Amino acid sequence: MAKRRKDKNRAKRANKAAQPSPATDGAAKLIFPPSPGTVEGFTASSQSSFSAEPSSCVRELVQNALDAALVSAGRNTAVARFVVERRKLAEIPGMPEYKAALASAMRGDLNDLTRGIADSLHKHSEKEDASVLFVMDNGVGFDAPRLGAMLGDGVSQQSGEESRGAFGNGHLTAFALSRLRYAFYGGVSAAGEMMFSGHAVLATHAGKYGGKPYALGKDGYYVRRINEDKLNFARFDFPRKADIPPLLLPKMEWIKNEWGSGSVVAVAAFNDFGGERDVEEVILREAALNFYVAVDREKLRVEITRGGKTRVLNRGDLRAILEKRKENMRGKDGFPSGRRVWNSYCTLTDGSPHTVATSRGEIKLMIRQGGDGKRVALCRNGMWITGEAPRLWQADFGDRKPFDALLLVDAETSGEAHTLFKLAETPLHNKIKVMRLPSAEDRQKLRALLDELREKIKGLTEEKSDESFSPADIMPIEFAAESARGEKPKARGQIEKIGGRQAGGDEKSKSKKQTGSRKANRSGSALSAKISSRRIREGTLAAVFAPAEDCEDVEMRLSLDGGEDITCAGREHRTVVFSAVRVNGGEVPGEKYVKNEKGEIVGARLGEWKSGKHYGMEADYRPPAGEKIYALVVDLYRRKAPQSAAKTENENAGN
Repeated sequence: MAKRRKDKNRAKRANKAAQPSPATDGAAKLIFPPSPGTVEGFTASSQSSFSAEPSSCVRELVQNALDAALVSAGRNTAVARFVVERRKLAEIPGMPEYKAALASAMRGDLNDLTRGIADSLHKHSEKEDASVLFVMDNGVGFDAPRLGAMLGDGVSQQSGEESRGAFGNGHLTAFALSRLRYAFYGGVSAAGEMMFSGHAVLATHAGKYGGKPYALGKDGYYVRRINEDKLNFARFDFPRKADIPPLLLPKMEWIKNEWGSGSVVAVAAFNDFGGERDVEEVILREAALNFYVAVDREKLRVEITRGGKTRVLNRGDLRAILEKRKENMRGKDGFPSGRRVWNSYCTLTDGSPHTVATSRGEIKLMIRQGGDGKRVALCRNGMWITGEAPRLWQADFGDRKPFDALLLVDAETSGEAHTLFKLAETPLHNKIKVMRLPSAEDRQKLRALLDELREKIKGLTEEKSDESFSPADIMPIEFAAESARGEKPKARGQIEKIGGRQAGGDEKSKSKKQTGSRKANRSGSALSAKISSRRIREGTLAAVFAPAEDCEDVEMRLSLDGGEDITCAGREHRTVVFSAVRVNGGEVPGEKYVKNEKGEIVGARLGEWKSGKHYGMEADYRPPAGEKIYALVVDLYRRKAPQSAAKTENENAGN
């Protein structure tokens, strides 16, 4: 009798193993289902969606906490709690399956780049312990649909029009922070229900699924079972409460006891944001820079615990943290610099408040007159979005005195305006692109809204009078203009090599170095442009350019005027070194600077310019040692040919 039962059970197991879905013993494990037909390596696009850059990572993690707490859970204040701990690798669930999948993936064809990635994953998977980053929030927690969305790619379960994110892919941030590309998600609902799962991202590899050999996909899921005939959250049988591992259970119980509901993201083998020495300082800095409005409104509190010590970002600490960084003039990857945020924060706290009624909803506006530019920042639901919204550039306010403005767009009060801005955001939520809107009607609505806001701001700022400029302010700015014979003069400037090529174009240039000065002929054509400029303070030049022709990439350089006639080729000049350049209020990214052999910034690539438009430029500079500035020479160089008419017309439609 016992033998017959044993044989019957063996037959059942054999039949089960023959099915294309994995038969498990009921316990959770890391399962890699078959590949959907596409072979993806260690450098697949989903892995490169986010980098370990703190600006984007901290921003995404805090944004998720804001959305879960303020919108989904209806809290008055969102709390994002970062905890860093050292844990045994054996505590990380699913590591046996992870190692087997990694070993199989490493047997594939790997080039130098993917081999380096695979070797790094293997090295960290063999260590005895690792750092783990836990990010906890007091939000709504997880139900099956929300948890299923976290494991999906491009699936959003955010709370309708009020959510802060527009894409639902912020969870990809966790992979950028993990040396194993492995993360876990746990949640406690308001009813006390606990759910969790995990997600690992490796590469397509050979293995068995349901007892049969298959090409398995890059994504592994820590679940009890995968239902291949279902979609979205129904695809997964999530682990039960009894399966919650020691890695997550104490954190989930803490959330239940302290907040009642919330969630936790656990990043296995946390990489310290690419090796930053002071992780706590990095988190405080990025949270303050990107969420200063939410913190000042007491809608957000950020806590960082490491080594038994806790640091806090709240309204009382915000000013000191931002003031410490107000001299930092360079942002990264489109995120705001410390200087830009400090100016905007001062506008938030000291500016005059206005409620602007538009055709698409109410928008709060803070204005502070004065300063060294004409800048408009946009924050949505307490999060910095951009300082370069279309139709709100510095050059669009040429007839106004300097000011700083802050637009506050909120889901609760701004209605359709909030929806339009949200849908126009890029995936990192740090730019507004009109062409991202799904319909021509919506694109026209947003353009009209931006035009409304521009006129409202003009009506609330001071007009520039005829006495705005004094003779002492005016600086003679020269360009490569037409000579008396109707010929364009040779362009000036020492040619600097970038990556083995001449920055001046495809042709080679020869230069001669002289003591205290340089003479050079520069290849490539100059870009014709009108200019209005003045020095706004010692060491800073402001100018507004109106190019007479299209150019896909403009390079700008400064030099001291040597006093020669503008038509003289090879004129004597002394290079002026920059510390920062801003176009239309936005910092020029570091990779766009042209440097000399000493690493000094001697030029800036300003990007695409179009005929008929105005471009505001500010340059912080310093002259050669011992030189006194009487006049500056500004050179604009064409670095790419004009675009085709079709492409130009298409891109104009997005502005």
